[in-house]
Amino acid sequence: MPHRIQWLDIAKGITILLMVIGHTSIPQFVSNFIWAFHMPLFFIASGFITDWNKDSFLAFCSRKLTTLGIPFVIYSIIVLAVELLIGENTFIHWITKGWEGYALWFIPILFFALIFTKALFLVRQNVYRNCCILTFLAIGYLLSFFKIELPWTLSSIPYAFCMVVFGNEFKKYSN
Repeated sequence: MPHRIQWLDIAKGITILLMVIGHTSIPQFVSNFIWAFHMPLFFIASGFITDWNKDSFLAFCSRKLTTLGIPFVIYSIIVLAVELLIGENTFIHWITKGWEGYALWFIPILFFALIFTKALFLVRQNVYRNCCILTFLAIGYLLSFFKIELPWTLSSIPYAFCMVVFGNEFKKYSN
């Protein structure tokens, strides 16, 4: 069994509790404060705990597809079926708008952020890696600046990618 990092488990536990609290009817400024860091912490934690050298790129993608993609698709089909049965949304609305507040919106974001990070680590020269990171930051900034929202919150991928990379870098200096 892999070694657990106690302080990270505690931080994630506190963040989960704050996430639940943030989705209650507390004052908006408190929710905004919680939302400012709770998801970034999970992306940073993913970068921190992922063993980037364990698998080849294809094996890594396959494992992430199995652990994140398939459960997400199954859950999505169930939610879509329920929405269609109760007449809440149409299939086209659901495909173009995505979750719109339902749980697990972050799973595809995490999936792509992890895949892009694994691809980044295939780049051996730091100057090219840094250019890739800056490119993702620029894309994230431009999407935000021009208020471009992609379906399924996919416009969050550039920032999530940078947080995963930051988590990996943080791991190097925390030992």
